[in-house]
Amino acid sequence: MRQQTETVSFRLTSEVLKLIDRERSPFGLSRGEWVRGLVVNHLQNNPVDKLAEELVEMRQVIHGQTIDVHSLHDSIRRLAYVLMTQAEPLSPSEAKEGVQKLFQTTQP
Repeated sequence: MRQQTETVSFRLTSEVLKLIDRERSPFGLSRGEWVRGLVVNHLQNNPVDKLAEELVEMRQVIHGQTIDVHSLHDSIRRLAYVLMTQAEPLSPSEAKEGVQKLFQTTQP
C-alpha cells in the first residue's frame, strides 16, 4: 500500500538552483526528486549523531591522556567536512577543498 504524501515547497536563489542542477543532471533526476532524496538521506543519516559520536570519542581520548595528535587532527578534519556539507550547503568536492585549504593538507 502506498503511503500518503504531502507537498512541501520553498524558494531558492538562482545560485543554489544551479548547484542542484549540476549535481542532479548526471542522474537524470528532476529537481524535486534530487532535493527529496537529499532531505530523506539527511534525516535518515543524521550527521548530528555522527558529530556527537566524534565528540565523545575525542573526549575519551583527552580524558585517557593518550592524545594521538594525528587521530585528533583527522577527527577535526572530518568534523569540519560534515559541518561544511550540512551547515554551509557545500557540495562534497567544495567541502573537501575547503578542509584542504583550512588544514593545508591533501587528504579529505
